[in-house]
Parts: sequence; C-alpha cells; structure tokens
Amino acid sequence: MTELTLRLVGRVHSPARERAAVAHGGIPAAVEVFEEYAAALEAIEQNSHIIVLAWLHGADRSQLQARGRGAAPDAAPRGVFGLRSADRPNPIGLTATRLLRRDGRWLWVERLDFVDGTPVIDIKRYSPGWDAIFSARTQRDLAFPAYWPRGDVLRDLAQEAAHFHGERCAAVALAARMLYHVGETWQIGAKDPALRATLGADGCLRDAVQALAGATLGSGRLLLTAGSLWRFHWRERTLGFAPRVRGGDVDALLRQPLESLFDVERESR
Repeated sequence: MTELTLRLVGRVHSPARERAAVAHGGIPAAVEVFEEYAAALEAIEQNSHIIVLAWLHGADRSQLQARGRGAAPDAAPRGVFGLRSADRPNPIGLTATRLLRRDGRWLWVERLDFVDGTPVIDIKRYSPGWDAIFSARTQRDLAFPAYWPRGDVLRDLAQEAAHFHGERCAAVALAARMLYHVGETWQIGAKDPALRATLGADGCLRDAVQALAGATLGSGRLLLTAGSLWRFHWRERTLGFAPRVRGGDVDALLRQPLESLFDVERESR
C-alpha cells in the first residue's frame, strides 16, 4: 500500500481554544498560510468563498460509529462516513466559508468550526457550479429536529437561507421562524416532499423560504401570489402567516415571540 504523506500548509487562528468553545456553525477566524506556500495564494481573493480542509488533531480515530447531533437518546449509532462527526479514522475537517479579505499570507473568513491552532492541510475555492446541489437531502431535512436545541435549529435555518439569498437580512430570520413553526406543528422536516408553500410578494422572503423548503416551481411545491399572506400546505392541512415586521436584527428576530413577528392563521384542515 502506498504511504500517504500530508504537508501542513497553515494553521487556524481562532478565539476558541477548545471544541466546546466553538459556537454551533462556526465563528469568525483566520487562516495563516506558511511562508513556503505563500505563492499558492496568488489570486485567491478572486473567489468569494473557499473550502478549508484541516486535520482535527484532537479527534478519536478509533470511532467508526456515532450518534448524529440532535439524535434521539435511544437512536442507534450510525457509521461516521454518513455523518459530519469529528471522530473518524482520518479526521479531516471541511468547512466552506466566505473569504472576507486577504492580508498577505493571512485569510480572514466569515466562520470556521475549528479550534485555535488546528493544522490546515489544504485550501480550495468553492465552486457553485460543482459544489452547490440545491436538490440534496439528508435525514435531518426530512424530520423535525425534536432533540436539537431550538436556538441551534433556528440559527442553522437562518444560515442556510442566507447562503441561498446572499445576505443575512431580516428575511432569513422570518423564514426560519415560519418553517420551524410549521415543522413543530406538523412534526415534519422543512424539506418534506409533501410540504408546499404559497409565497407572498416580498422577494427576499421568497428566496429564504424557497431555500429552506427546497421547493421549486417545477416540482409544484412552490406557488407565487402578489399578496402579503404566506401559506404552507401539508396533506390536507394549512398554516398561514402575515408578517408584522419587515426589518430588524437577525439574532433578535430569532429570539422574539412568534406572535410579535406574525399574525398566524389558525390551522385549517
């Protein structure tokens, strides 16, 4: 068998010194590329996003199975090749992130979920044409995440919507709140194939809801109207939302009571 040799090309600089201190979804950080690999950074700033691959030196390499984040307490373990667990035979971590700026050998990025000092083994550009698969699904998209902390789920939803929409604005928070309420009410995932959405006139909110529901016009799961009422349909059931706000801080909107953000129609069958 051919021996594999990895060359460390840089290190992560992060405020987080241990795994427990890394906020869910990652935190702002920087990658320092070593001097001998500086030439490999030429023109990297022409890309809006990059993929950082790191060696998770604190991982347990003996683990072949684990319970996914937010799994039910009695859930059976799953193979780590089907999870994003840090513990795996070859603990290579991967994060796609927005490149904020380059200062010489330093790359400042929007978020990384690696601790300070994590060795970096490669950096690649993120290519929308190759890497973005809007129709992709995982188990967590199709079932309500009942065992995840509510705040983590809402932040995940808002982040996903922002990636699609291109901006972390109030619309991504409002979409996250609607889809979470729909999922909690009907105990379904945001991308349940039977879930359909009738969208109002707000373009930003349309983007955000489409991202979270994974719905398209061609699938028949997405309908457009010129009104201000947003309705979701699942089987014979319907929920409607009339937004009461148009702007605001994303994190604050994720915490506010639902009734302060929407007039919610009583569920109809």
